[in-house]
Amino acid sequence: MDIVSLIIILLVAAFLVYEGKEAFSGLIVMRKTVEEIKKNKENVQICKDYMHIVLAYVVFAVLMVVFGIYFFMDQNYLYGMMFIVLAFFCVVFIAESVLTRTLVLYDNGFLYAGKMFKYRSVLKIEDKKKFLRGYRVKLTSDDEVYVSKKVRPLLEERLQEFKNRKKGRHAK
Repeated sequence: MDIVSLIIILLVAAFLVYEGKEAFSGLIVMRKTVEEIKKNKENVQICKDYMHIVLAYVVFAVLMVVFGIYFFMDQNYLYGMMFIVLAFFCVVFIAESVLTRTLVLYDNGFLYAGKMFKYRSVLKIEDKKKFLRGYRVKLTSDDEVYVSKKVRPLLEERLQEFKNRKKGRHAK
């Protein structure tokens, strides 16, 4: 077995463990925050737009496991390890996809990737001119949130409801 290749695979695996820890801890924080918001009796709407991406990653992960098993059976352990590491990358990508493509809307703000944002911090929603279509939500804190075409109308509707509630309070 080539020692340099083994070291590279181990370094990639270490990076994978770090990224996986970040993604899964973000999912745990998101779940706890949603439970907390629900305890406050706020109107919560969870927008999930990740199923097609998750399905693609699952298929890819299964293929990587099959290739990994094939190479292990062929006694080519280096390639077998590489494909198993790639399969674990897919698992981490699934967690990140769920985290970044879930938008939790509630009365005063929204939750994105484990972070809470208030509606009053939204400056504008604009087209994202990148490879994948979507929309960039610019915030006052110089943060940017990316939402899909499916989620944008729901966010805009909640944002408008929030603005109307605020106008109603000031009119009294």
